Amino acid sequence: MVFFSSGCVDTIASIGGTLCLQLLLLVRAAIAAAPPMALPGCPEWCGNITVPYPFGTHQGCFREGFNLTCVETPGQPAKLLVGNGSVEVLSIALLDGTVRIRSKMLRSVPD
Repeated sequence: MVFFSSGCVDTIASIGGTLCLQLLLLVRAAIAAAPPMALPGCPEWCGNITVPYPFGTHQGCFREGFNLTCVETPGQPAKLLVGNGSVEVLSIALLDGTVRIRSKMLRSVPD
């Protein structure tokens, strides 16, 4: 941030403080909106699904209770599963606080 601060101080006289402030706010918003990432050295993707920390597919890549399994079968799309189980994860959106899963619908038909 020192670069942006000193750059703005130097340019206030030429382009005005308002424009400089807007630029700083845009940079800050872009940094805040950056997509969540996996830990360094950990896979970020399982197929086309992002796997951001605290989730992870390898030991040392997730917080306790957030482990996932990536199943890659030749000729088929990769599947991301909760833990070592059979519940499939469709997407993870940390900013929304949601994890979408595939769930079978049960239907009871009266006799």
